[in-house]
Amino acid sequence: QALQLLELLSQLTPDEIVIDRIVPHVLYFSNDPVASTRANCLISLSNCLKNVTSLPATDANIFPEYIFPIVNKLSTDPEKLVQRVFAENIGSLAEYALCFLEHNPPASFD
Repeated sequence: QALQLLELLSQLTPDEIVIDRIVPHVLYFSNDPVASTRANCLISLSNCLKNVTSLPATDANIFPEYIFPIVNKLSTDPEKLVQRVFAENIGSLAEYALCFLEHNPPASFD
């Protein structure tokens, strides 16, 4: 229920709060001992990020430096449920990462 509440909050709060406050709380559940909670963590993460339309420049590297290392651990989870949910959501997460990269290109070093 906590993950569902965080999803609901993500629909009602500014993008910066979703990225800085809600996403870390969602990812906290990636270490839960219960497989269904770890699986729901991935679903909630995807649902929270789908409504984010802008990303502060300070958070431009959130995917490669923060989200993907945590999500990557779930790709090798011993539970088939978590592996299945990972496979179902990795495409969406990659699309969100690409969208954020396109809207926040790396600074040029001219």
